[in-house]
Amino acid sequence: MEPVPPASDPVAAVADAFAGGGDVRLINPSAGLLAAVVDRTHATTTDGVLHLVVTGSVREATEDRFPTAAQLADLCTAGRAAVDVSGEHLEGTLCGGAVVGMVFAQAGGWALLPLEAEPWRDWIDQTWRGVVAGAGTMQLPEMGYDRLRSTLAAGVSPPVAVHFDRLVSTARRHLADDADIDPTAVALLATAYHGGQLAEVTAWGIEAGVASRATFSRVKSQLVETGVIETAPIPQEVGRPRLRLQLRQPAADTDAAALIDAARAVIA
Repeated sequence: MEPVPPASDPVAAVADAFAGGGDVRLINPSAGLLAAVVDRTHATTTDGVLHLVVTGSVREATEDRFPTAAQLADLCTAGRAAVDVSGEHLEGTLCGGAVVGMVFAQAGGWALLPLEAEPWRDWIDQTWRGVVAGAGTMQLPEMGYDRLRSTLAAGVSPPVAVHFDRLVSTARRHLADDADIDPTAVALLATAYHGGQLAEVTAWGIEAGVASRATFSRVKSQLVETGVIETAPIPQEVGRPRLRLQLRQPAADTDAAALIDAARAVIA
């Protein structure tokens, strides 16, 4: 397979090579670059493999970060990504395999400096072998992003799961690349958009290991306080009434970007 030519945008270059079935080695990405690459490659169906070597600090910044950790768990489970954690301090970010180059941070993004495939590919491969020798592993969630989304569809409703996905994608575009997006807040917003029940989304969150009942209640109160959602009692013949979640503004007048902006302080 011919290498995919490097581009000025390293995220696009890696994603294109990965989608084309090429193996990519990404050495020492920042947490933000890693999040952007994982987000772009997560939904790709390909035979390519994304080989990652990260530092301990990037591992700590990524292991519990949603949605990056959950998306990376999907890639690793499918055999489309592998992560090694170096115990050494690394300088600079290198791409090898189907993309050969060095990555530099720029204001608001990154730039890829292309390198000639020969002899740089062999040099990067040697660097790779030296870095991964004795490297550790990253602890990723047992339940990946796709499974979270499918259980939300089963436990609450398919439209809520679709909106959850849409809100996560919108938040990834509107927030920083390394932002930790709160899946509890996003699930509550998606449920409110479709007038779902607090009890149902809370039960899903507990079962999926997203958060506790107390956390769902606290985040719901924060979203109410910000004026984004409101609750309405659902009368029950027996026992306490359940609460229905709904947007403060009509759903028809609220797009995903506006919802993310309104709830930004709670989401991230």
